[in-house]
Amino acid sequence: EINRLLINVPVNCLFEDWEGSLWVGTPIFGLKRIRDGAINTLYQSQGVPRYNHRLFKRKNGTILLGALNGYLYKYSIERESFTPFRRVGATTTYITAINEDNEGNLWIGTQTKGVFQLKGDLDIRYSLGDPHRSIRHVYSIFQDSKHRIWFATRGDGLWSFQKGRIRTFTTEDGLISNSIYNIYEDRDHH
Repeated sequence: EINRLLINVPVNCLFEDWEGSLWVGTPIFGLKRIRDGAINTLYQSQGVPRYNHRLFKRKNGTILLGALNGYLYKYSIERESFTPFRRVGATTTYITAINEDNEGNLWIGTQTKGVFQLKGDLDIRYSLGDPHRSIRHVYSIFQDSKHRIWFATRGDGLWSFQKGRIRTFTTEDGLISNSIYNIYEDRDHH
């Protein structure tokens, strides 16, 4: 059954949890958890939004799911289900990226509303730039060893944020494309 699991199934996200289970987020066929050859599917009846898009594990072990409806969902191990725990921003926004900084704040990337920092009970929206060149669609968020927050975007290049300062990198700076899908730091901190 696992070999047929992903044939002709669109996949929004992949995630490996603390037990070595592989989570596969799909827009139509629920959220699948694969462990030891068995497949467990969580559907809307178990709190999984139809269009789940991003899974993320916080430093405290909590699994979060970001969805098209702008909500973050928290996974309950005991109930094996997700429950909405926070809406990002005042209007519906498609959550496309989640990361946690060294201070425990969540950074949420969206498809059209830019970036939000969830700091305690506050949702701080960052347009990250002037109105003529602001970040919109964020594919990925990463914090490097120097505590800079990096944002990979669709069409807006690569952005970094540190201590209130913003830097942008585009094809004008040598990137081969202004669409960046992911960011990682190597062991030499580059």
